[in-house]
Amino acid sequence: MKSVSIQIGKKSSEPLYIQIYNEIRKLIMEDYYVNNERLPSIRALSNQLGVNTVTVINAYRLLQNDGFAEIKTGSGTYVKKRELKVISTSPESISDELYTSEDIELMNKGKIDINAAVVNFATTTPSPDIFPLEDFKRVIIETIDSDGAEAFNYQESLGFIGLREIISKKFFSEETSKKMSNIQIISGAQQGIDIVAKALLGQDDCVVVERPTYVGANAVFESRGAKIISVDIKSDGMDMEDLASVMRKYRPKIIYTIPTYHNPTGYIYSLEKRKELLRLAAAFGSYIIEDDYLSELNYYGVGNSNPATGNNQAIRTTQLSLKKMDTNDCTIFVKSFSKLLMPGLRIGFMVVPDHLMERINSAKRATDISTSGLIQRAFFRYIESGLWEKHLDRIMKIYKKRYELMLLYLEDMKKYGVKFTQPGGGFNFWVKLPMGMDANELYYHTAKRGVVFIPGSVFSYGRSSVSANYARLSFAQTDEADIKYGMTVLDDYIEKSAKGYRSANSVYPLV
Repeated sequence: MKSVSIQIGKKSSEPLYIQIYNEIRKLIMEDYYVNNERLPSIRALSNQLGVNTVTVINAYRLLQNDGFAEIKTGSGTYVKKRELKVISTSPESISDELYTSEDIELMNKGKIDINAAVVNFATTTPSPDIFPLEDFKRVIIETIDSDGAEAFNYQESLGFIGLREIISKKFFSEETSKKMSNIQIISGAQQGIDIVAKALLGQDDCVVVERPTYVGANAVFESRGAKIISVDIKSDGMDMEDLASVMRKYRPKIIYTIPTYHNPTGYIYSLEKRKELLRLAAAFGSYIIEDDYLSELNYYGVGNSNPATGNNQAIRTTQLSLKKMDTNDCTIFVKSFSKLLMPGLRIGFMVVPDHLMERINSAKRATDISTSGLIQRAFFRYIESGLWEKHLDRIMKIYKKRYELMLLYLEDMKKYGVKFTQPGGGFNFWVKLPMGMDANELYYHTAKRGVVFIPGSVFSYGRSSVSANYARLSFAQTDEADIKYGMTVLDDYIEKSAKGYRSANSVYPLV
């Protein structure tokens, strides 16, 4: 059996079993111990370190709980390295957000085989194990039994009337209930953004986006020959002074925004900035695309205080939506269900101003005639029967646990200089790395350990260096064991890099 050198501080305020756990965990992470190798016996290690056997037992139990070891009764404790999950090497396998091969090569320097990914903090696609398969299978069968061949026909181009009606009632309160004629069913938010761009944008028209922002939207606007102008986003929304200056100079056709649980930052627009955004759009004749993809995932209750902000900013879809507040009919509300339900269904809706409906509907017909009739009718039944709310309640509990677990690790990383904002909802953390640390470099090293995420520079138009030391960590597809392992890998590398940076930049007095 290998000898092991472990340093513990008996005068330290940190419990001895935690110190032992951390030391052995590092040896496992650094491949000093290989998979299935037996660790020192409890008695041998307790004698070596001069501690009680119970202390070593607690350390080994913690290693087992966190997935680094396996205790075999009567045999000993053995290293248990996580099996590698094989995923595709395409950019889409890392996330579903239209990253280019150039983005991926930039992150991994062309040398990382993504097949080695164990923990995927990059994707915002939900894991299949939380898909409501049985419930949705039942409504599919009920739809076919009830509607027969009509379920497989083309629907009205606006969408199935039953679905539009229930959306107008379920997603908007009585005083702001939207007419069915203003609701356009779409095949996901990406299609919705593309349809708006087709209908409204011409060559060299100007579009304002947040910096950073969802890369799929930028891809759409670029494809239409638009001129993209980025405005920095702060924790309470876009910099309104900067936006006003941009509006005066460029008079943009469209302002694209994700005001609730923004992607990638998780930020929530304040009420004041929502009002100012609407005022500026009306003053300069611009349209707002309001992209809502996760507003339901508010972990601290509708109308309850959000510990991230200290106020009531964390809200469900319509309470502070720009569309509800808009009195000038300049907002196009785009809602996707892909991230909340099952991404392959490709279902969502838009609420469109009256005077744009004909243009938007024409663009939709030119794109795919209509969204799948079977999926529309089945989703109508899914909402009507109460299964949608049941599903939301279920995933809320799952994601909240993941959110709070990742938050615990991030809080501990503050000692290295890590900074972040607590969004209180969604499933992203936008993490600012310690001074001198580059997110692409971090990705390169953690990917070799089987942990991937998206460096912040990917989300800035033109690959601006503004977000070079930011990382987006998503827990959409990671269970609690994945989070523990992945955050441990990140912690280890960030700790080493932070110490190295401080040492390299130390100033010594002249003697």
